[in-house]
Amino acid sequence: MALICVYVEDITLASSGMLLTNKVKEQLSSRFTMKDLGEIHYMLKMEIKRDRAQYILSMSQHRYILGFLRKLNMEDCNPVPTPQAKRVVLEKEVKFTTDQITAQPFDYRGLVGPLMYLVRGT
Repeated sequence: MALICVYVEDITLASSGMLLTNKVKEQLSSRFTMKDLGEIHYMLKMEIKRDRAQYILSMSQHRYILGFLRKLNMEDCNPVPTPQAKRVVLEKEVKFTTDQITAQPFDYRGLVGPLMYLVRGT
């Protein structure tokens, strides 16, 4: 069995054995101009690792997350418990100063878009 994943101009090929993989690559290259980049390591912003000895294939978005945090200057941020910290005291009324209300322009879409991509990729 062979599995061919196509995304725009990238093709990823997985099969039950190297003989079949080579046959499929041969058939594809006879019809299309292509370049074999070898074993996959990164696709669609996901890092792919394979441990052949233990038959383990793992995928990670760690690199994508680090790049996103770097873009926001948040490399040194600290995690917080979710969904809510225990024993949070909420006040009935919160008063904001004029400086807090007049916020700087913020690229909201530039933040939400990559977060949505991250969530959907997971």
